[in-house]
Amino acid sequence: MSRQFIADTLKLCSAGLILLLISGWLQDFHPAFDSPSHFRLHFAALLAIVSILLLFVRGWIWTLAGLVIIAISVGLTHPYLPGVEVNSGQAQLSKSNDETGDQTNVLRLVQMNLRFINTQYRKAIKVISGAEPDIILLQEITRINEKLLEDFIHSHPHQVYCHRQGIGSVAILSRYPFSAANRNQCLWRLGFARAEVLINGRPFNLASLHSRWPWPFSQSRQLQALRGDMEALSHPAILAGDFNSAPWSAAVSKTANITGTKVAPGLLMSWGSPFAAFRQHIGPVLPIDHVLISPQLGFLSREILEDGGSDHFPILTRIKIR
Repeated sequence: MSRQFIADTLKLCSAGLILLLISGWLQDFHPAFDSPSHFRLHFAALLAIVSILLLFVRGWIWTLAGLVIIAISVGLTHPYLPGVEVNSGQAQLSKSNDETGDQTNVLRLVQMNLRFINTQYRKAIKVISGAEPDIILLQEITRINEKLLEDFIHSHPHQVYCHRQGIGSVAILSRYPFSAANRNQCLWRLGFARAEVLINGRPFNLASLHSRWPWPFSQSRQLQALRGDMEALSHPAILAGDFNSAPWSAAVSKTANITGTKVAPGLLMSWGSPFAAFRQHIGPVLPIDHVLISPQLGFLSREILEDGGSDHFPILTRIKIR
C-alpha cells in the first residue's frame, strides 16, 4: 500500500466528515440537515483522529481545516458538552448529590423508554423503585411490559396510560394527585400524554413524549402535528421523553421554543445497543432522552441509572421547585 494511497484515503475521509459536520450546522433550514447533527460529537472525534493521521502524510492543510471545523462544531454544541454546568439564574445543574437544604421543594423524576419487546421489565421496576421517584415518565409500554404499571399502582396511583400496539405508547405515573380540572390528555397516535397534578397544592403540567425517528422518517411531521397541544402546556411544566435526537438538534430546540421550556444542559448518553453484552461493556452511546422544564424551575442534577433491560437507560433528574 503506497503512501500516496494512504494520504488520498485520509483526505477523502476528512472531506466526508467535514461535509457531514457542516451540513449539521444548517439544521434549522431543513430536517435533512438536522439528521447528521445528532452525531456531531462522534463525527468530530473521528475527524480529530483523521486530522492527526494526516500529519504523518504531510496533509497540513487538511489537518488545519479539520481542526477549524472541529472547533466550530464544538462551539455550537457548548451547552451540551460533558461536564458543562449552566447557571440558569435559578438553579445550577450539577453531577453531585443534591445539597438543597429543603428537600420538600425537590422533585425526583425518572424518565425511561422501556423498549417495546423488553421481557426483562422487572429489572426496570427494581432500578426505578430504587431511585424513589415522585414522577415516572415512560415510553414504549406494550402488553409485554405493561404489568410494570401494576407494580407501581400503590406508590404511584395516579396514572395516565396511552396504549397502542407498537412503540407509540406513553405513560405518566405520579405520587401526586391529579388536579380537579382533570386536564389529562392521551394522543397515542402521536406518542404524547399530558397530565395536570397538584404538587404542594399547585398545579403542574407533566408530559411524556416518544418522538419518531428523524428525517427521512416522520419526526418533523409528528412535532408539527403536536404543535398546538404542546403550546397549550401551561406553566410550570415538565416534558420528558425519548426524542430520538441530540439535545443540540433542531428537533429538541424547536420543542423547547414551542413549549417555552429549557433543555437540561450537559451531556448524558442514554441509548445503548439492544444487545445486553454491548450495553454491559460499552454502555450508552447516544444522548437522545431529555427533560425539559419551565424557566421558573431549576435543574439540580441528572444521572444515568443501571440497565433496566431496555436499549434506553433510565435517567433520574432532580428538579428544584421554586
